[in-house]
Amino acid sequence: MRSSEADEVADRLRAVVGRFARALRAAQVSSALSPSQRDVLRVVVRRGPIRLASIAADEGMNLTMVSRIVSHLERESLVERTLDPDDERVVHVASTRAGRRLAESLRRERTAVLVQALGTLGERDLRRLNDVLPILDVVADAVSTVRR
Repeated sequence: MRSSEADEVADRLRAVVGRFARALRAAQVSSALSPSQRDVLRVVVRRGPIRLASIAADEGMNLTMVSRIVSHLERESLVERTLDPDDERVVHVASTRAGRRLAESLRRERTAVLVQALGTLGERDLRRLNDVLPILDVVADAVSTVRR
């Protein structure tokens, strides 16, 4: 593929993924949490216990913002902070049972929105989309590696 073709594919992919992410965020209305709070909760549930700095790096947020979000989630009893036993300057964040239940509920809600949207596709397009998913996984991994 020529460089100009790669640029065009990259630009289209970025635009589609951005629209897709915004649409999924907007579809999630059952939670009293903000989109950033939901994102942080998902990271903690998926990767916790996790350091505040790791959450900030994963989400592309500054540490002060992550600390504020975690404080809110902690007040809502969705996460809890613990000190690292080897270095008390390091704080780890883990999800509570309520946090895991909420994250699972939000995941099911997003999945239901996607299932409804995928229902508008024909069988052939659904298979084609399924065939592309492994490629998108590779690209997502590559973007994560480049970003760090």
